[in-house]
Amino acid sequence: MSLKNIVYIDYDKVYSLSAQLFEGLVHTATQKKEISFQDTETIIVKGRTSSDSEEDRKTLSTIINPHDYHYLKFEKEIASQNKILIIDTDEIEQNLLLNSQFVKIKARINLIDYSKLKFTTKNFTKIGHAINYVHRNEELQALEELLKKTQGADKKKVQAAKDKVTEEIKESSMYSQKEYLEKLSEVLDFAYGDDVEITQNIGNLSATSFFSKDFFKLPLEMFIKRYSRKTIKEFTIVGTITQISTAQQDDEEILPENMRIAARKMSDALYAVESTFCTPHKNEVFVEPIAMYTEI
Repeated sequence: MSLKNIVYIDYDKVYSLSAQLFEGLVHTATQKKEISFQDTETIIVKGRTSSDSEEDRKTLSTIINPHDYHYLKFEKEIASQNKILIIDTDEIEQNLLLNSQFVKIKARINLIDYSKLKFTTKNFTKIGHAINYVHRNEELQALEELLKKTQGADKKKVQAAKDKVTEEIKESSMYSQKEYLEKLSEVLDFAYGDDVEITQNIGNLSATSFFSKDFFKLPLEMFIKRYSRKTIKEFTIVGTITQISTAQQDDEEILPENMRIAARKMSDALYAVESTFCTPHKNEVFVEPIAMYTEI
């Protein structure tokens, strides 16, 4: 029997679906074990035995994590009702994907933390400069000490060498791309906010899920340190299909006859922009994740 190391549960969704599946909801699960402690005193008097016994019964209770308990019960039930489509090949028909109630995908994951990505992009030149400065600090310190000891033409050569190192640090930090990187960070913020995107590849099929940080069971930075952004270990994601790559049809033109129609036209323009970021590519599906775990 494999154990599930659960790292993510959308327990709001699990509770909502469980309430429908089981026609009710358990908020707390408790396991109880009763243990008896018995003290006995025995006295032998002329062949007779007299016993005086006191028994103390105590109940030990163990509170089960309701999130894990509910999820395991939930997955077991939908599996028993054949409601889970296991995606283990890229040859699954599109209609089967669209009509599936739940999907289960087991594969390595690639993780993008857009919050960290935005910060890194915006501050790339600053961070890059700091890293390059630290790497070449000993060289700069040596040139600085040499400057103090040299005079005349030799001092100018040493200064020129130091200036060259300083310029190389600046160039390798992409200072010329500073404005571009700052604008890119703004675009990422508009398109993805603070989403966490995880992609799994099964042959030519990609399954992309967008996660809420609130439902990870450990801080995301710690998760990345343990497993990496591109994991060696396989993770199982259970969820529902939300989007699938299809041919886009041109929308009818909306004339700005009044404010509501103008708002609809602006919304369509926003949809067109967002589609460049948030529409599945060919052979890609979007999954709304319910849980993610490894098997031990």
